[in-house]
Amino acid sequence: MYPNTVKNGLVPAGCDYKNNQDNALICKPKEYKVTEICGSSPSLTNARLFSGNKHKLIVISLSDGLSKQSRIIQEGLNDVLLNLKSSDLKTPFTLLALGGQQPFPLLSSKDLATADKGNLIRTKVETGMQFSAGNFSALDLDLLDNLIQERATTQDAVDSVLYITDNRSLRDHPQEIPKSKLGVPFSWHKDGIHLLVLTTKPQGCEAWQYVEAQCLPWQGQDNDLRQIMKNTLNTFLTGSSL
Repeated sequence: MYPNTVKNGLVPAGCDYKNNQDNALICKPKEYKVTEICGSSPSLTNARLFSGNKHKLIVISLSDGLSKQSRIIQEGLNDVLLNLKSSDLKTPFTLLALGGQQPFPLLSSKDLATADKGNLIRTKVETGMQFSAGNFSALDLDLLDNLIQERATTQDAVDSVLYITDNRSLRDHPQEIPKSKLGVPFSWHKDGIHLLVLTTKPQGCEAWQYVEAQCLPWQGQDNDLRQIMKNTLNTFLTGSSL
């Protein structure tokens, strides 16, 4: 399990921070440092969030609840991906849009080697992201899970998922969520696929933490949102913040 809430400090090497009544530290043979994971302006400082050399997925919900942040999401993706070099990447990645239908691949790490990658990235990001899905629940992940299972025995097997969502139709308290809806993220955790969620919903992390996901609140002024977005993307892809 990865730390869910750490403020203004470091998780000791080999320890997990359990967000329970005792705020106990549970030590395991794992090393990582995480600073200010939750708060109004979280940052991931030199954190290797996920290990391994498999494939990463960046999944953007196309819920209409994210329409206000659409420009910030697109700008963040453009800025981070344009500045990335293939040599910076620890693992290959695919950017996907998710809106209630089959997950739609927008671009992948292979596109970073394209000579005209600037225009390609902008075109894919801006034309492929229309935040208009009105009936899409944040936990409608079955089609995404199908894609992950199809890749499980290939060289593109998925190691980790970054999911940007507004928590659409997701209840605040895990006890109020049907267990059938929690099956996919629980199965990912069991299979060693690490899920990092960036959510715009205030106090929206409890349900994700319940299914053993790492969750970051994404709130604040536009400049704060831009910096959080860029830092999270860059850390997820390279292991280093901007």
